[in-house]
Amino acid sequence: MALHLFNQMLCEGVLPDNFTLIFILTACSHQAPPIEGRRIHVRIMSDVFKIDYLVMNALLNMYSKSRNLEDVRNIFINMFERNIVTWTVMVDALLQHGCREHALQFFGHMQMEGIFPDAVLFSKITTACSESETLFCGKQLHVSLKEMGCESDVFVRAALLNMYGNCGRLEDACEVFSQSFERNVVLWNSLISLHIQYGLDSDALHFFNCLLQESLLPDRVTYMHCLSGCANRADTFEGRKIHLLALNMGSHLDVMLGTSIVFMYGKCSYLEAAWQAFEQLHEHSTVSWNVVLGILAQHGECDKAFHTFGAMQKQGLIPDKGTFVHILSACLGSSALSEGEQFHSYIIEMGFESDVMVGIALMNLYNKCCSLNSALKMFEMMQEHNVMSWNTIVMAHVQCGKNREALQLFIKMLYNEVLPDSSTISITIDACVSESLIETASLLHMYAVECGFESDNVTGVSLLNMYGKLGSLEDACSVFKAFQTPDVLSWTALLTAYIFTGNSLEVLRLYHKMELKGLVAVKTTYVVVLDACADLLDLGTMEEILIRIMIKGLDLDATVATAIVSLYGKFGNLTAGRSIFNNVPERDVILWTAVITMYAQNGHGKEAACLFSEMQDYGLVPNSVTFINLLAACSHAGLVEEGHYFLASMIWEYGTSPLVEHYDCAIDLFGRAGLLDEAECLINRMPFSPRVVSFMALMAACRAQADLDRGARIARHLFCLDLENSVPYVIFSNIILNGRTDDI
Repeated sequence: MALHLFNQMLCEGVLPDNFTLIFILTACSHQAPPIEGRRIHVRIMSDVFKIDYLVMNALLNMYSKSRNLEDVRNIFINMFERNIVTWTVMVDALLQHGCREHALQFFGHMQMEGIFPDAVLFSKITTACSESETLFCGKQLHVSLKEMGCESDVFVRAALLNMYGNCGRLEDACEVFSQSFERNVVLWNSLISLHIQYGLDSDALHFFNCLLQESLLPDRVTYMHCLSGCANRADTFEGRKIHLLALNMGSHLDVMLGTSIVFMYGKCSYLEAAWQAFEQLHEHSTVSWNVVLGILAQHGECDKAFHTFGAMQKQGLIPDKGTFVHILSACLGSSALSEGEQFHSYIIEMGFESDVMVGIALMNLYNKCCSLNSALKMFEMMQEHNVMSWNTIVMAHVQCGKNREALQLFIKMLYNEVLPDSSTISITIDACVSESLIETASLLHMYAVECGFESDNVTGVSLLNMYGKLGSLEDACSVFKAFQTPDVLSWTALLTAYIFTGNSLEVLRLYHKMELKGLVAVKTTYVVVLDACADLLDLGTMEEILIRIMIKGLDLDATVATAIVSLYGKFGNLTAGRSIFNNVPERDVILWTAVITMYAQNGHGKEAACLFSEMQDYGLVPNSVTFINLLAACSHAGLVEEGHYFLASMIWEYGTSPLVEHYDCAIDLFGRAGLLDEAECLINRMPFSPRVVSFMALMAACRAQADLDRGARIARHLFCLDLENSVPYVIFSNIILNGRTDDI
């Protein structure tokens, strides 16, 4: 309307004055790009108009809003007169384009021209000093503010607080706040936001209560920060209080604040409340739909996520990149490759395929669905690669057991001048350990130290796992000591290192020490501690740990239940082990294997075989460990036919090639059953070099059957394999006692 009236004014021959031009240029600044504004610019630069620096400031502001930095610079250079507003607009434009150093240079030039900054400019220029490299400049600005008396301005103080916080100087930021006589909601918001940024959510919520005690009314930004803190802590109680407080104080629940409430309930796993909060929003934006999709994907509600995506489209909203990242995450959770491929086609239509985050989501999906080639093609199609995309493709290869290819990709990443982060180093160290490339892993450790990653918990955990598997406890402890603030995963990795080196007693001591530091054990921690209890046969600690696990409901988790079942198996308490197994709602192949092993180790071969049949009915594919324990169970129970069946099933039904351990179990099975010909035939035909264990099993059978000739043959093999082992001599001497042989 304003533009229409302005054009009509010109048509009627009425020349606008400078005030009119300022108003109309301000109206044009809301256009992107400012097409009408550019036309007016051309007109007013003619000799007809006598414009002043205020009009030029309006032009400068218009182009800065359109993010056209070149036009802003040209207008600034051609201005004969500049005031504080001119410089402020110019500095702001540079900051919006990420040109922090140039902004600081312009700030210096301004002062050289004799123009002193005001509070508005000071609050803007401090954002240029929000990195540790520019902290020195920030401190100089702070001194200048004190000298000019601008420090007391509450908006300047908020900017200073953010500057120190973003530079990693939280103490200095808090000091700025404590020295403020006037504290408005903006200043409180900055303080609360910084503490959430530092992961100090409890402190942030404490400051929120302090704000209320000072009789200040929180605004929507305050509520959004506090809801974020509650989400981080998964604190439904506090989150609910803040939600109700926002409603009671009459705070307008716009889309952004309402979406924050939805997000908070979702992070607290309160899905029903999250959905209710979503439905109560007056309008739904793409962002709010994305939050709901993310929550559903995170909690494994994949079908609901697909339905929600359809509902979003019915409302006429166009999905953005974030939408597809969440919906692909839902496909990932349910291994829904066909649905994922459909969304991939949609992504191509929308032109999002080259986006880094969408590409990473697609790579993760294809990798989860065992389609590494598709993941690699997706990676190669991406126009731009960042450290996250490289990490994803390297991790995909590691998860598929292609560790050497993963290391080659890591080298290629370095050649492409992409700097690795702590996650990259962690992934590549894991790949080295899997391939027993210890020297390469050690070099990566040195590189991590040079880059300052050693004290990072992510890299440190991988290093701890590496040295634990190598049995180098001293190196593991050295890595742990380098941590600035060890988290529960770091402690768990240290406990695991002690388990690997057989120090179960120290595991329990360190576990109690971890608890005294206020760290809460996670699933993997309990698994390690239960292993230690099993090694030590420590019933007292075991019962204490089991009570904690059951209070938290973790006994229903398949990983934890596996450890408990294994523990009960070692103690011979089959009833308790079976009870734990029966209560787990989602049983994986590892848990089934654990309960089969429990029965096998305690001499209940038939029960183990029955459980295998149940496992097949459950639709799970047994792994090599499952078959080892089944064959061992058949061996101890004398179930020859069942053993034959399991070995044949492994090869023909499941396409799994037997390992030397499977052959050893089968040899023992035939030997115990007196089928020595079959056992010896198996040794001669196995596609591996027989181990000492293989021959020992057959030799023990020869002793039981008083088969002197066969025993002599086997003894000859054993003496060649292991001269220092006295056991074969003892067994062979026992065979001789039962008879004589002429061929030794």
